[in-house]
Amino acid sequence: MHNKVGGRKHTKLKKIKMNNFRCFGSETTTITFDQLTTFIGVNSSGKTAAMISLVKLFGTLPSEREIIRSDFHLPHGKKPEDIDSSEMYIEAVFNFPELQNLEETDSAIPAFFKYFVVEDENSAPYLRIRLEATYTNDGSVEGLIESKYYFIVAPEGEEITESVKKNANKTILANIRCIYVPALRNPSEQLRNVTGTLFNRLFRNIKWDSDTKEKLKKHIDIVNKTVQNIPDIGKVNTTLQTQWSAFHSDNRYGTTKINVNSTEIDDILKHTAIKFSPTEVPRDYDVSELGDGLRSLFYFSLVNTLLEIETDLLEEIGKTPVETDKKLIVPPVLTFIAVEEPENHIAPQLLG
Repeated sequence: MHNKVGGRKHTKLKKIKMNNFRCFGSETTTITFDQLTTFIGVNSSGKTAAMISLVKLFGTLPSEREIIRSDFHLPHGKKPEDIDSSEMYIEAVFNFPELQNLEETDSAIPAFFKYFVVEDENSAPYLRIRLEATYTNDGSVEGLIESKYYFIVAPEGEEITESVKKNANKTILANIRCIYVPALRNPSEQLRNVTGTLFNRLFRNIKWDSDTKEKLKKHIDIVNKTVQNIPDIGKVNTTLQTQWSAFHSDNRYGTTKINVNSTEIDDILKHTAIKFSPTEVPRDYDVSELGDGLRSLFYFSLVNTLLEIETDLLEEIGKTPVETDKKLIVPPVLTFIAVEEPENHIAPQLLG
């Protein structure tokens, strides 16, 4: 797993603590991190669970952060139906070594300074972010699950009481992001979702001037008219319009026709896809048609592209904060990447 803050080596994920999360039981497990950290272990030893714990805290999609029943630890010898209630927590600790150099600044400081923990005057501050969740068996399949995110403003050695828990809202938590690449890369669903999320983020900060929009609209109009002038397409349009008019008498939405492309920028971006050429067939390939290894390499390329562009954007904002467009999607101050790389991607001969 790799910690990355733009082009600077500042704010870092220091450790993760897990209690009653998946395969980690009631005795708290603590894992410390370096700039680059590798998990090596046998099957079902907790490698994936450790990475998923970070996703539950800092995943890019709401669905990634959702706590479900199987996230709660099931003790050995117990059946799920035997558990009436359960509690679990995941806590991440971040340090800020840049604060030991007063000549340097970092965008993480204003985002989190209210929640820093300082143990003594000679130590650098650190940040504690904690997810707490409870499960109650209410008779339903998933049970009743409640979860909350907190900043813990007490030192690690002290007892955690309600008074030291400060609610962590989504806006502040969005300053930290975990990009997770699981071992199973299902091209039809998972890769499309993750790639689409990254691709969408890359496009959201593109500035579209009015002239560019008008040119795009004109070109797309030409494509649509060319398609509609094809006799068979015209016949479909005429028949469809006749049938639609028979069922729908309102003036609104009364006209229908086949368009191959939308003229709206947002719709164009939604349907934008990455293609690869040349190929073995007379057409381009999309991501799902690449082999496992190439999909992995391309995904890493896409992640690095996103991070490099966001780094440039942060530097631009730092240089000209007054002139920066307020509509820009400001990148997170900290991104860490968690990658599961199956053995057959690394060394195919191991499958023997």
